[in-house]
Amino acid sequence: MLQPVAATYNDLDVPARYRPVNDVVTGNGRKISGTGAATIGDYVVLVGNLIADLDYEVTARVLRVPDEKYRDKTFKSVQENLTTLKRETGRVPDDVLARFYVTHDTETPGVAVHDWVKALPKTV
Repeated sequence: MLQPVAATYNDLDVPARYRPVNDVVTGNGRKISGTGAATIGDYVVLVGNLIADLDYEVTARVLRVPDEKYRDKTFKSVQENLTTLKRETGRVPDDVLARFYVTHDTETPGVAVHDWVKALPKTV
């Protein structure tokens, strides 16, 4: 289920691959997408993200830590282990969402894609 996400990053010039259990990582092993899945009744629901850009300092500041002395370690850990599209390529393409949904729609037959997504431009 995560192949469309990895394929989208590769299409955006970021070498990426699936890493079990629920991550997409870059060639150097940094996490660039987080996902989760659950079974709800007869359905499998997958949620996730494309990390376009991130303020690492704000992220470290808002995360709950057991003690303030861990805040610097948290910042360092997030900065070392998490990356973004902008960090990897120096930019965030305007059509990043369209690329994801087009990839998802064409490479995953049978997966429902909302009508509003289908209205996105199909040219990338």
